[in-house]
Amino acid sequence: MKWTQRVIPTVGFVLLALFAVILVTRTPNVTAIGSVTELPFIGSYTVSCGYHTSCAGTPTPGYGLDFINASGATNGRVVYASGNGTVVENNGDSRTGWGYKVVLSHPDLYYSRYAHLSYWFPAINHKMQLGSPIGYMGNTGAVTGTGGGYHLHWQVYYNTTTGGGVDPLPIEGVTAFCGAGQTCGPYSNSGFSTQMRLVDNTDGGFSLSGTGTCWDNTTNGFHRDGLGLARVYYRYCDGTTGSPTRTGTWTPSLPASGNYHVYVFAPNHSGLTLTGNARYQIYSNNTLIATSPPINQNGYNNDWVRLGMWNLGTSGTYVRLTNQTSDGQRVAYDAIMFVKDF
Repeated sequence: MKWTQRVIPTVGFVLLALFAVILVTRTPNVTAIGSVTELPFIGSYTVSCGYHTSCAGTPTPGYGLDFINASGATNGRVVYASGNGTVVENNGDSRTGWGYKVVLSHPDLYYSRYAHLSYWFPAINHKMQLGSPIGYMGNTGAVTGTGGGYHLHWQVYYNTTTGGGVDPLPIEGVTAFCGAGQTCGPYSNSGFSTQMRLVDNTDGGFSLSGTGTCWDNTTNGFHRDGLGLARVYYRYCDGTTGSPTRTGTWTPSLPASGNYHVYVFAPNHSGLTLTGNARYQIYSNNTLIATSPPINQNGYNNDWVRLGMWNLGTSGTYVRLTNQTSDGQRVAYDAIMFVKDF
């Protein structure tokens, strides 16, 4: 009797241990409860090719999805981070494979891939919160389909960046996407629930004061609506070492005090000669807390450039840039992004 009483709990412990091992080693297939929580776009998009590794011939299921804008105007649309993450890849060949791509590493072992871009923005190791701009949609790499092949290939992985990936469901209220080679949708995302704040030069949080001469650039730069849509993408002003002075001010509405990575968007300058000595001033509680090292605006091409990380408050926080430069070259005013550290 005593022997029987001792065996039963031993067997029970073994079963519990096996069950625990199964739970620990199981590859999750639900990412909405993890760090990948929203679709990587704003607006309404259709899946033009369901779970696949290739859309040519007979696609192989792999949980990669191709998205095209429901209106058909996909080329140059902005791609956004589908969760908090750090950039681990940002390269590619415009003619083969994924084309231009960005891969994010998320805090809970998930990865997300954004491929076939016409531009990518962030550098390696940049922090990108949910809703941070990744790049512009395009048709680089090995692409197929109508409309010039313009689309976004989006894929989520767990603990790797190779293979078929995982099913990114449920997400944005979606409980099922179409199968390999099929089309479905449209699916919509009206915006992002994020602590990231972005102030563009066309937003109410931006002002440009002073009397210096300035112009609008409608060819390149950043705009939430995308590229090639006849928008004002950035402003640029004559540089000077005296008067008249122009001062750009970006004022975010931060959701909470804390450490923020501050990035400025350095646009494609389309043949313009821009300053090599842009010094951004960071204010918090209406007090100057830092001045950035000199940023060579002429050396970038639609890139997010990290100024640094500072502890910022919810009031009296803004960034300023004047046209008072030591080289007297023109100064560009585009978007600034404030990414809360995570």
